[in-house]
Amino acid sequence: MHEAYPLALDGAPMFLALVLMNIFHPGTVLRGPGSEFTSRKERKQQKREKKEAKSEKKEARKAAKKAAKSPSHHIVAEVSEQTV
Repeated sequence: MHEAYPLALDGAPMFLALVLMNIFHPGTVLRGPGSEFTSRKERKQQKREKKEAKSEKKEARKAAKKAAKSPSHHIVAEVSEQTV
């Protein structure tokens, strides 16, 4: 019966927030030099750097594995017998 007041008082701030969000998009305020959020360009650059680091690490592992398999790196110690 008296549901109109709580409904209006609860819905008014939400309606005001929706109108303000349509006029002023939060993305325009959250970007900038002091922002904690990264731009799309920065995220792409970070992703590219991460991918390059991963590929370099993979190449280093391949090179180490190849070096371990090559016979030139195996040192064979020859033991000469001395006669007394």
